Amino acid sequence: MEFDILQHIDLIAVALVIMGGIFATKYAKGFNANNATKTLLFGSLFMAIYLLIKYLAGELPKEDYSKYFVSYAVATSLYEIFKKVIVDSVKRVTGNNLDNNKKD
Repeated sequence: MEFDILQHIDLIAVALVIMGGIFATKYAKGFNANNATKTLLFGSLFMAIYLLIKYLAGELPKEDYSKYFVSYAVATSLYEIFKKVIVDSVKRVTGNNLDNNKKD
């Protein structure tokens, strides 16, 4: 029996949490919290909006609740690794640095 982890992860949800963290780091400078807290808050907000849209469209069965929980846990746990890959890729392609914490 083979276990495929990707069957238990929603990649859109993971991407939204990562993008929420990047957004928070770049644009929520007036928010008085550290980057980890901003990432959790904005990632949670982006994920909540996504799940609300799915719910209102009738595409959120109870069987998928665990899938979204695992997706959120994976995204927040591996955020720094995912962020580095995304930021480096965007910088390589566009020349723009998405990460305000690093100097060119």
